[in-house]
Amino acid sequence: MDAKSVVVAAALGSVAMQIHAAGTASDGWHDIGGEAGAIYVGSPSTRARAEVIRELEAWRRNPVAPDGWRETGSEVGWTYEGVPGVATRREVIEELERWRRAPVSGDGWRDMGGEAGWVYDGSTARRR
Repeated sequence: MDAKSVVVAAALGSVAMQIHAAGTASDGWHDIGGEAGAIYVGSPSTRARAEVIRELEAWRRNPVAPDGWRETGSEVGWTYEGVPGVATRREVIEELERWRRAPVSGDGWRDMGGEAGWVYDGSTARRR
């Protein structure tokens, strides 16, 4: 290798390392070299500490996840509480019956069933 090739290779290697460092600078992982490789030291938060504490206190008062599961804090683990605003059984059955009478989706696709699958039937907005 001549001197020019060595200088170009060193410059490209330096640029590559800087690009890698810039890309991983804010993700919380820091390269420590050696066998350990990298350690996680945390990353900057976009939320205030007070906001996180408020959310934690609200969870402790009512430990129900957005999907309707409640943490019991016992051997049971989680129990299903239900989600507010979800359709009742009667509403689901009525919707299914409407679908069976006219199996066309809101954007105009009709379920033909079987191998045909779905075919475009046009917009249903003008038929309603």
